[in-house]
Amino acid sequence: MPPRRRRRPFPIYRVVRATVATGLVVVLVVVLAYCAAILLIDPNSYKSQIEAAVKQATGRTLALRGPLHLAFGLPPWLVAEDVTLSNPGGLSRQEMATLERAEARIAVLPLLAGNINLTDLTLVHPDVLLERDVNGRGNWLLSAPGPSLSVAPAAPVDQSGGQVAPPPVSQLAMGQPIRSRVAVQSIHIEQGRVGWRPQPGAAVIELAIPRIDADASGPGGTMLLSGTVASADRSLRLSGEIGSLDRLFDRSAQVPWPVQVALRDPGAQLSVGGSIAQPLRGRGLALTLDATVTDFAGLVPFLPPDVPAPHDATVSMHWGDGKPESDASLMGITLHLDAMKLSSLLPDLEISHADIAAPGLDRPVHADIEGTSPGIGTLRLVVNAASLGAILPGAHPADPVPIDVTLDAGRALISAKGTVADPTALTGLDGDVFVRLPDVAAFGALVGRKLPQLSQVAFEGHVFGDLIPAGGIGLRKATLTLPEAELTGDADIRFGLRPYLHASVASQRIDLDSLLADLGGAWGTPEQTAAAASPPRLPEPAAAPPAEPSRWVIPDSPINLAALDRMDAEVEFRFDQLQVGGAAYTQISGLVQMRDGKLAIDPFGGVMAGGAAEGRFSVDSRAPDMPVLLYLRAPSVQLANLAPLLGDHMQATGTLGIDADLHGAGHTLHAIAGSLDGHLGIGSVDSELDNRLLLGLLKLARLPEVPLSAAGTTKLRCLAVRLEATKGVATVGALVVDLQRLAVVGGGTLDFGQEQLALQLRPMIRLGGAAGGVVLPVKVGGSFLDPKVASDAGKGGPPITGAGVADPCVPALAIAYGPGPVKPKPVEPVAPVVAAKPEAGGAPSAMDVLKELIK
Repeated sequence: MPPRRRRRPFPIYRVVRATVATGLVVVLVVVLAYCAAILLIDPNSYKSQIEAAVKQATGRTLALRGPLHLAFGLPPWLVAEDVTLSNPGGLSRQEMATLERAEARIAVLPLLAGNINLTDLTLVHPDVLLERDVNGRGNWLLSAPGPSLSVAPAAPVDQSGGQVAPPPVSQLAMGQPIRSRVAVQSIHIEQGRVGWRPQPGAAVIELAIPRIDADASGPGGTMLLSGTVASADRSLRLSGEIGSLDRLFDRSAQVPWPVQVALRDPGAQLSVGGSIAQPLRGRGLALTLDATVTDFAGLVPFLPPDVPAPHDATVSMHWGDGKPESDASLMGITLHLDAMKLSSLLPDLEISHADIAAPGLDRPVHADIEGTSPGIGTLRLVVNAASLGAILPGAHPADPVPIDVTLDAGRALISAKGTVADPTALTGLDGDVFVRLPDVAAFGALVGRKLPQLSQVAFEGHVFGDLIPAGGIGLRKATLTLPEAELTGDADIRFGLRPYLHASVASQRIDLDSLLADLGGAWGTPEQTAAAASPPRLPEPAAAPPAEPSRWVIPDSPINLAALDRMDAEVEFRFDQLQVGGAAYTQISGLVQMRDGKLAIDPFGGVMAGGAAEGRFSVDSRAPDMPVLLYLRAPSVQLANLAPLLGDHMQATGTLGIDADLHGAGHTLHAIAGSLDGHLGIGSVDSELDNRLLLGLLKLARLPEVPLSAAGTTKLRCLAVRLEATKGVATVGALVVDLQRLAVVGGGTLDFGQEQLALQLRPMIRLGGAAGGVVLPVKVGGSFLDPKVASDAGKGGPPITGAGVADPCVPALAIAYGPGPVKPKPVEPVAPVVAAKPEAGGAPSAMDVLKELIK
């Protein structure tokens, strides 16, 4: 038997050699594939696909303005430069966000299969501006234009818009289109900026982001946040956890996207926790905001407008919408604020604390605010409402909502208690209002306005209606009580394009003298009052050519009555006692109507010391010729009330009888005077006039000067004037002015349209008794602006009432205050005046005649 052949062992070096060779081949293949992918794949060819995908996912336009390129690395990087995301229309700028550079890592193994999976993402210098449009919608709410569709590769186009040849084979991998997928596991933000514009046109509030890192806890897991944000040189540490980016962009996901973010530093702790069902659309919110702030430095710009920062604050707010398609709203709030000043709203008020509690939609709302004011002392505002859900915007409660508001400010008290059908729209108001103000001026200091020096003011009434543009408010059983007056009445105010007021006011007594003295202070804010007292000095305007002097004394500028055509009104008033000008009037009543541009006061009447007075007035601003009517028969109007109309600090005592029935038409006072028809009678006995007024009248009429000092007053023994007007030309039926030492009688005509004079006057300077003196007859012609006075020694001319009579006042008063030829229709005719019979042994005096006339 031949010897058995022995098997030779397999050398170990062969195994090593085979392994190394295989490894080198694999490494070489990987390196070659990696290099091929880097060299052969051109990401710029897929800009349109990326932009279209973003458009479909967000509804916004993503612009990749700079080049896209793959950078060598382990793993490789995809770099994009100059990236923008568009804003919706109507906002302050075209881009919601701009980005200087974005760097994204690409997974190697998917890259070998022709897929681009982005893992780590770095954003350098992002700039985001958050703002709302005019409709209140935020630009951060993203919405896709339609249902989710797959994006087909877009055919490349040249700059002229035409299609070009398909990309070369070098831009394909394994003969298949390159597929991309966002599977970001970490995000880094460097040197970012976020701006916030609270409302259109407002200043931008900036928040700097030095760095933020978001790292996934695992594949498809939540993102852990860390970093810092800065506002006004104040840095806050950021920490928290949010949902994955896969879930953020997945519209079909059923699991809510979680949010748990916190900002902290030694003076503030702010946190937001909860979930969002559709984060890109801001739908399906269930979030809670908790904040405790003791230092508001750098955070004030983020507060609501005109809300000052308190000393410290604690707030817990719950936001939600209940359904994915509904708008988010406040679901509950608990708020506590410590000391703060409302400088821009109530400069004299310092809040000591404020508490607002409404933990849930079905829980009642309670607000309790306490503070102090130097002029009032301690005050407290308490508000109670039925439930938070009933008073939120958009709520439509089935039943009226009870509301109770009370402001207790020192001795002042303001309260309103009742119900409201829709608190957000302020419709269906129905409640009682009570106001008690012991010192109105002190309360004005609290609200930042200068109010009159009134005291012990009380008001109460029942208010109902709708505070909306097309609604209206009613007031019933209203009572206003103050030491100077007592007023009661009802009122209805209708809003809309043409408001309407209907009111009925009654008073047992009104001391108008005291009331006007108390109301004499300036109204308005302290700043407005100071500005009015010391108006700013404006630069001197360039010298303008002198205006041509007017040829008329009666103003010829248009009368602006546009206010009469802005609303309609009907106000009925009745005052039992009225004290004004030191005189008492009783049974004052009337009706004021304003409708379709026409104002009418008809009737108007009252009782004066000398007897009953009655009148009416109307003007129609819509009529082409704007007719004006005035009827007034008042036997004893106090001259003290009329003296201020003649000049500052003018003094006058006594009474004035007026008998006027005039009507004219025109858009200027001159036009109205030039068309007057009717009569005017004025009479006064034993009055006193300011000497400055008399000297001015004598100078204006260019009558001879009299030795009369400007200081003091002169007794007016009698005044009697009667004018009969036809188409603007008035005939002087009576003209007597008796100043004891100087008596003037006259007659003639006055042409108000042409402002021409044709008068004959008989001034008599008394040297001794009542009937003796020197008569200087003159005639006055020319214009109102430039009267011509000349001696009138001849005979003839118009008749002069009272000429040659020992006491010219008696017959002139009978004519001046007698019944005119035109009797107003709404008023009973006045019986003819019969002069008093002379007593035995003498003629009737002027006072006897006037007493007889006003019976």
